[in-house]
Amino acid sequence: MGLLSDGHLLVNFSRFYLLSYLIDNTVTSHNQHSFKRGNSCLSNLICFCNKVAHLDDQGKPVDVIFLDFSKAFNTASHRILLYNMSIAQLDKHIMWWVSNWLMDQAQRVIVNGVTSDWQPLTNEVAQGSISGPVLFNIFINYLNTALERILSKFVDDTKLGGVVDSLKGRETLQRDLEKLEDWAITKNMEFRKG
Repeated sequence: MGLLSDGHLLVNFSRFYLLSYLIDNTVTSHNQHSFKRGNSCLSNLICFCNKVAHLDDQGKPVDVIFLDFSKAFNTASHRILLYNMSIAQLDKHIMWWVSNWLMDQAQRVIVNGVTSDWQPLTNEVAQGSISGPVLFNIFINYLNTALERILSKFVDDTKLGGVVDSLKGRETLQRDLEKLEDWAITKNMEFRKG
């Protein structure tokens, strides 16, 4: 990838490349419906509801747990994101660009005219940025590893569901919920409570 004189063009090209690569190489899991061609909030709901309705049509009781990450974009670790990108074997130029973009971010606070020192950001994928949502998809891509029940994701909103017609069914759903909690803890993320 050559250098472009306009930083905005570079960002748009990189986002386009990331999206294309993720879709063409099935990098993000099938249960992630955000920021993917042909997927939306609506496709997320339809796909999940169809699976739950199919179980309900069979007369099986289904429990659904709705989860939401607390401050998701603000707590996504750059180190973990770059590791996930390396697992996905993204092009080295895109890896270099994303790494530089993440490492060059800093913030400061101004209160009543008093300004703090600039502090580097190590745990944020800018939600309002062009590439932030795509990078967040990569960050949470492996959330569903080793789960036994239905999982559906749209950005940082996650739905977990499964049949609970027996003690074993309830235990399996609880085990999946604990796996999600363990994943969040190891990634320094937290599910919103309440």
